[in-house]
Order: sequence, then C-alpha cells, then structure tokens
Amino acid sequence: MSGLAADAAWLGPMPWLPVLAPVWPLALLALLVLPPLRGAVARLAPWAPLPALLIAATAPQSTLPLPGLMLGGSFQLDDTGRWLLAAVALLWLAGGWLARDWLCRPRRTAAWLLAMAGALWLPLTGDMPSALAASVLAVYPLYGLLGGGRGGRALLASVIIADLLILEAVLLLAKGGAGLDFESLRAALAEAQGRDVVLALMLLGFGAKAGLMGLHYWLPPTLVEARSRLLGSVVAFTLVAGLLPWLRLVPVDGLPWPAAALLPWLALAGCGAAAVAGLLQAAPRALTAYTLSALATLWLGFGLGLHGPVSAARLTDALPAGLALSGVGVGALLL
Repeated sequence: MSGLAADAAWLGPMPWLPVLAPVWPLALLALLVLPPLRGAVARLAPWAPLPALLIAATAPQSTLPLPGLMLGGSFQLDDTGRWLLAAVALLWLAGGWLARDWLCRPRRTAAWLLAMAGALWLPLTGDMPSALAASVLAVYPLYGLLGGGRGGRALLASVIIADLLILEAVLLLAKGGAGLDFESLRAALAEAQGRDVVLALMLLGFGAKAGLMGLHYWLPPTLVEARSRLLGSVVAFTLVAGLLPWLRLVPVDGLPWPAAALLPWLALAGCGAAAVAGLLQAAPRALTAYTLSALATLWLGFGLGLHGPVSAARLTDALPAGLALSGVGVGALLL
C-alpha cells in the first residue's frame, strides 16, 4: 500500500478501533510489573476479551495499514474476521469464567493474557507475516498453560512444522514479486506456476493447525489432558490459526478441476473416518476432538469444492458464521 493510501486509511472512520482487541490484554500485561496492581489485573484478566466482543459487534469494516510493522503489516476487520473475532472472544470469556480463581499468580496471568492477545490478533491480520506472528504469540503461552504434557508438546511440534510449510509456500509465491498481504498472495496463487505444490504446502500447514482429519494427531491428546478452562482456547486456535488464513488465501470457488471435484468426496471420507475413530474413544473429550476435526474437514472440503457464482457467493456469506457457530458449539460441548 502506498504512503498516500496508508495516510488516507488512518483518516477513515476509526480504523484503529480493531487494534484495541489484542492491545487491551497486552496493556493489562504491562500493568503486572506494578506489584500494587497485580490483584486488580488478575481480577480483570478473565474479562479482557469483552472489548474484542464489542468491536466484533459494533465496529465498522476497516483496514489499518502499518507499513513499518512486519514487512508491511495491517489490521483489517471484515465480515469474515468479525464472526471469528466474536467466536474467539466468547470462547476466551468462557475459559476466563472458569479460570477466575486460578489466575491468582502473576505468571499464570501473564501467560493467559499473552495467549489471549495472540488469539484476538489472528482474526484481524491482513497479511501473512502478521498471521504467523500472531499464531506464535498465541501458541507458545498456550503451551505453557497446558503444562508441557503430551498434548501440549504435540501441539507445539505441529505448529512449528506447519509454520515451516506455510513459510515455504509464501516464499514460492513471493518469488514472483507478490506482496505479503492476503489479497496479493491470493492473486499470485491464481497465477502461480507451481500452484499444486503451493496448495499442498498450505493445506498441510493450515490443516495441521486446524486439526483436519489425517493431520489431527495433536488434537485428541491436547483436549483430553487440558483443564476445562483451556478447552475453549484450544478450539479458538483451530479456527483462527488454521481455517481462517486458509480461507483468506484460497477463496470459495477458487480451486481448479479436478481438485474441486475430489475435495468434497475426500471431506466425506475424512468425516466418516473421524466418526469411526471417535466412536472407538473411551474419553468423551477425545470423541469431541474427532467431532471438531470432522467439522473442520467438512467445512473446508465442501466450501472449497463448490463451483458456480451463485453457490460461491452464498457460501462466502455463510461460511464465516458457520465456522464461528461450530467452534462455539464444540467449545460449549467441551465446557
């Protein structure tokens, strides 16, 4: 974005308002360095997602370019991000209600606020470097909150591998001179020579973060081992770190034939495998984990496998709401 365009964006109708969603938890985190305020911060931490929920409900659509941040980063609030921001805020509020007595130590509060800030930043990112940075900010404190068990280690390993795959895909697209914002990367993807390779790298990377069937190895142990207060946070991570960036990069009706024809059938097969695997689980949370994996597979497979302008337009409007409601529903089941 040019300098004049960036300056004009700053003069729009409060384009900086979405920035408050992740900044508010970070502001509370900064207050932890003052010992007299630690008790107040611990009491406010469970309710820190409330400004994000209000922004998702009332703030106008906007884009805020930040040319000096992350190779030209930006904040954006669109219809897709609005639904997911509301879902993340609700899931973190539910977890905060359960953690309100547990957040009595400054270290716990600090990790909680850091992970929350990353999760609330993800739906508002307008470029790939910011999305990767927000994902890192969300997952490393979450790993600490999970206690370093088998599920947490599997989550951390999957995110590291996924980020390497995504970075390789972005480098392949940027090699042709594409920008790093989602719109430029999407346009470059449509004309890329090695498009199949790039799509495969993105599917593996974002699919691992979303817990797609076949790439879900971290999801059941994480949900089984996690305390109830962290279950909503894990579900929120799958939505905004896995599914949302993929949908921003590969629009509905954006896959060529025969991939678009095969994808719905592969999604059905994945859902069937998830149903069978889930019924064999003894732990109720493991069954819910396979339900979440099946829903992610179903949404992604059928969403990107539809063709025709009418179907694509309708699904583009309905998909963000469906993802958000599915995530909140699974989180409610777990809690």
